Amino acid sequence: MFSIFRVLGLILLLHWAQAGCAAPTVVNGVLDLRGTSLKVPIEFKGDWEFYWEQLLEPGTIESHQNRRTLIKVPGTWNQDR
Repeated sequence: MFSIFRVLGLILLLHWAQAGCAAPTVVNGVLDLRGTSLKVPIEFKGDWEFYWEQLLEPGTIESHQNRRTLIKVPGTWNQDR
């Protein structure tokens, strides 16, 4: 009987630990990696800024905001022209 409580306690502990370590996602084109271990693979899922047929330098993004589109990754991007 005592070992059943140990197993249930371990299962609950693992579940809580896993729930607290959610993978970072991209929100409005920003991926916040603060507090994230970079020793494990990171998935780049979320809403990315997309500029059709544009390769922008960091200093020029502000002047192109009227062409900004948010796309879901993973997903298709060729319909967001």
